[in-house]
Amino acid sequence: MSNDTRVNTKVVAVTLGVVGSLYLLGISIIAMSSEAYGHNVAEFIMTVYPGYALSLVGIIYGMFWAFLDGAIFGVVFSFIYNQVLKCPCFK
Repeated sequence: MSNDTRVNTKVVAVTLGVVGSLYLLGISIIAMSSEAYGHNVAEFIMTVYPGYALSLVGIIYGMFWAFLDGAIFGVVFSFIYNQVLKCPCFK
């Protein structure tokens, strides 16, 4: 395996941040438009992300935290992935 398979840390971080934000937006829209679906997930997210609520401002706060959460995971994942590729067992 060559070094060509390394991933760009910034791209992975931004991509996972955007995916996390869009996921939270989707869950929020479903929970706001339905009486039965998404409320349990939204209530759980409220305990994890400070400021998140089923309102416009609350969703923006939640999307910020979801982006930050996804970006941090992306940095950690891509760093570990690239370090594993440096292992001599892959050469």
